[in-house]
Amino acid sequence: MDPNAPTPVKVIKSDLKVASSDGTILFDRQAGRVVRRSGKTRITGDVTLDAMGQELPAKLDLTIESTTELQPKAKT
Repeated sequence: MDPNAPTPVKVIKSDLKVASSDGTILFDRQAGRVVRRSGKTRITGDVTLDAMGQELPAKLDLTIESTTELQPKAKT
């Protein structure tokens, strides 16, 4: 995080790790392209925040899930 960013809370220290991660990619060989992709990542660890000059220790447990699916062409 940019130390000069104009935010009320800043991350000053962190020890984050990827606790788990998995995903699936479906590839259409005939079309030669990916048609669906999904994934899930869990990040955990300790973070120290600065809020108006006061250090605040915190624990983070964040899960990010995403899915992308190729849509068929619109009929014109």
